[in-house]
Amino acid sequence: MKKSISIIILIFLSLTCYSQNRDNVWMLGYNVGGNNDRCGIDFTMGIPDTFSVESSMEFFVTNASICDNSGNLLFHTNGNYIANRNHDTLLNSMNFNPGWLTDSSGAFALPMCQGVIVLPAPNDSLRFYVLHETGSSPMPYNLPSDTNTYYDSQPFYLSYSIVDMSLDGSLGGIDALDKNIHIIDDTLSFGRITACKHANGRDWWIITSKWYSNFYYKILITPDGISQASSQQIGPILYPSDGLRDFDYRSQAVFSPDGNKYAMISQSNELHLYDFDRCTGDLSNFRVANIDTTNERTTSCSFSPNGRFLYASGYYNLYQFDTWNPDLQLSQELIAQWDSFVEPLANIPTLFFIHQLGPDNKIYISTFGSTPYFHVINSPDLLGQACDFRQHSLQLANYNHTIPNFPNFELGALAGSVCDTLTEISAVEKNFEIKIFPNPAKDYFTINYDFQTIKEADFVLYNAIGEIVLEEKLYGVFKTLVVHTENLSTGIYYYHISDNKSDFYNGKVSLVK
Repeated sequence: MKKSISIIILIFLSLTCYSQNRDNVWMLGYNVGGNNDRCGIDFTMGIPDTFSVESSMEFFVTNASICDNSGNLLFHTNGNYIANRNHDTLLNSMNFNPGWLTDSSGAFALPMCQGVIVLPAPNDSLRFYVLHETGSSPMPYNLPSDTNTYYDSQPFYLSYSIVDMSLDGSLGGIDALDKNIHIIDDTLSFGRITACKHANGRDWWIITSKWYSNFYYKILITPDGISQASSQQIGPILYPSDGLRDFDYRSQAVFSPDGNKYAMISQSNELHLYDFDRCTGDLSNFRVANIDTTNERTTSCSFSPNGRFLYASGYYNLYQFDTWNPDLQLSQELIAQWDSFVEPLANIPTLFFIHQLGPDNKIYISTFGSTPYFHVINSPDLLGQACDFRQHSLQLANYNHTIPNFPNFELGALAGSVCDTLTEISAVEKNFEIKIFPNPAKDYFTINYDFQTIKEADFVLYNAIGEIVLEEKLYGVFKTLVVHTENLSTGIYYYHISDNKSDFYNGKVSLVK
């Protein structure tokens, strides 16, 4: 009997020490009536305790936050600025995410799903990485399906800022040298920034996708810093809007809680599912299911706590997929259709929107359109209707449109894995210098480069729809190459420089004729 009690105590202590509580407090709130009444949910006691708060931070879609290991809120952001635990502006956080979309949205906050994520720095309890995107001014593009010209406001880069909790009397702040540092200079999909623990249980993988392509960028955060982004080409091209489908700012990507799978919603009403290698960061084993929707598009997805079931929804329908079934499409089951409930005061329908797995192992779904309700999947590990989906069953203290973007903070090391990023993958090393001028260019531009350890590299130039328009070889024994562009038309072009092992530099150049 004593032995059994000792084992139970050891299990309890291990769970207590392991629990991180980083996602205990969800800050929410949409401006209705011009006041500063916001709301949130506190899971500290194991149940969703709703509350209201006076705060000037308004959320639209972009939403991220983090707590300390005791579950106390540290800071939160709507993509425009960051607020500390007192709901005041975090030191030096204004304009941390500059860009056309940020300026255009103003106090309204950013409109992209998963446009920001906050991650604890490995082996540093006082520093946190905030990875963030904003959008460019709308740019034209064409699709192979028709002759129309469409416009989209895509991010031109992925950046990070570091919040140091030792600043401003432990309220936190951003050092000027740690603000808006570009990791990727390329045209990216709106949002879909999501993260997963490395197999060592300490470091972080971050995945985002290139706009109008099938390229996925992978970044690693270790105790040594952020690694240079690498890319992988896999699966079908992710098309942008064609006028019928919506822009990608409403699409979601997510890792399974165990980190072994990665899923995302495409613009074509498809659910994409991959296996994920937590050691290498590689995606594999692509599977797809076409979502059965009518006059709507699929927006969001989430995994059950055990990782078996994958949920996907549009505004009107919620589906469950069984990832253990070899035929993902065949496993699709309609769980619920919107029950036509309308928020009575503002007359807003409680349509389905963004998913998030909660600390209580329930899946919460925000409403599209600001209402004071969440939908809840109470038993997401169960098959079919047994998952117990309840529409508008959690009432919030105030109106809300969004839900925070959290990874699984509590994911530990992969059992039996010996891989460690400190010995296998190094952080960014400055072993090259590249400069392109003039930019904008007319009939030519010059590449100045200095490869310190690389013998040769490939320079590839792409147009706005991802077609290769020019290729050149950069030899390490030289320092300059003139690129002639007299046959190219006016527009923005994007380039990759690679040494045939990995992409190590990306950027854009404008041509004006």
